[in-house]
Amino acid sequence: YEHFLRGNYYVAQRAPRLAARAIDEYGAAMQLDPGFTRALARLAYAYWVLLNLNWEYKDLPSDSLLARGLGAVDRALRQDSGSSDSWMVRGSLLAIRHPRTYDRVRAAFERAVALDSGNAEAHHLYAAQLRYLGDDSAATAEYHRALGIEPGRAISLQGLGSLRFPARQYAEARLWFDSALVVEPGYYLAYLRRARVRLQLGETEEARGDAETAV
Repeated sequence: YEHFLRGNYYVAQRAPRLAARAIDEYGAAMQLDPGFTRALARLAYAYWVLLNLNWEYKDLPSDSLLARGLGAVDRALRQDSGSSDSWMVRGSLLAIRHPRTYDRVRAAFERAVALDSGNAEAHHLYAAQLRYLGDDSAATAEYHRALGIEPGRAISLQGLGSLRFPARQYAEARLWFDSALVVEPGYYLAYLRRARVRLQLGETEEARGDAETAV
């Protein structure tokens, strides 16, 4: 369980080196307890993080990372088909495997949130996939569900801002990014997103400052 917790900490940092350490920690947890389904699901999640952010891991091609992730999550579901995290990760990995059709992605996320309505990460990632599918109203609702469970989720606050940006609701978008940075002042993506908004609002110097902070 200590290895599992360390893995959760490392993967949450969203840094390539730490995502690799998370994989090592989850692997260590599984060596001690092969039936630890939560660690197996999070191992698959760590592979998804690498894929989603286009990070390298041991010089493996993306197809190999995807195969490892899907293999881990399939094993997790064989151990426990009622694991919300496993269905969440399966949906995320299927979105990468089937980027044109999103085959079975929505069904996997619906299963994840039905199994555990208090899974804030599942609601957040479901919102992100709904954005890609063009269902902005459903995505907004899922982001708010995630925030209802964990009000301090900077990444979900950032998600709501990102929904407002293509709708050209720049002032509202900036408020969401401001909120994300109040919660997590070191969150580089919120600075990057806010820089784009400030450019649209004609705040060039402020945009440059946010971009430099993000870098």
